Amino acid sequence: MIELGFLFLIIAGSYAYSLRFWKKNQFRFSAFKSSCLKYLHYFTLILSLSFAFINYSLRGIWTTQIVIIVSIFIGVFYNLIAQKSVLNKVEKYYFTFLSFFPILFFGLVLIPMIGFIIVVSLIGQLFNPVDKIYYEDNKLRIQSSFVGVMAPPRIKVYKKIGIFEKEYKDENLNFEDIDSIKVDYKNDIANMYIWYEYHKNPNKPEEFKIKL
Repeated sequence: MIELGFLFLIIAGSYAYSLRFWKKNQFRFSAFKSSCLKYLHYFTLILSLSFAFINYSLRGIWTTQIVIIVSIFIGVFYNLIAQKSVLNKVEKYYFTFLSFFPILFFGLVLIPMIGFIIVVSLIGQLFNPVDKIYYEDNKLRIQSSFVGVMAPPRIKVYKKIGIFEKEYKDENLNFEDIDSIKVDYKNDIANMYIWYEYHKNPNKPEEFKIKL
């Protein structure tokens, strides 16, 4: 843990040192491409925030992660590769702040324990969205997902709706691991049967009905 925290500080320090050379960079996209990058950042940012609030995501394990990563990278490196002439005054402040974001983010490890937990948990959720897939078809995906450095992976169920997915929420669906799973369908209802060893009767499955 100490070694990883030290690594984050090295990354933050190296990035902070590299900022001094940004103004000397001669490469810049054209004004048109710079504008396209700017609006692509806004578009992916709005999508990312929308997914966080409405409990929907794009279909696929990595699709939403890629949208978020693209938004972050464009925001952080915009001042390095694009022309500021296409930005208004507020946008210049905004992208300048984002260019310092990695320093602020990795600098959180200086906060004892809680800072390290926040940094590692957010990185883990972004770059390790799935620990194991237990079941998947064209209607459902059942997986274990990383939720934080201080917690074990949790079982999550996603309903596939067109190009989107929606996480199925049930307070009783609170598993850390499962032994086996079976899914069958009747009309617009998915019947899910889960076997796990810490159930009071391991030979009897826990049953859930999911409206599709």
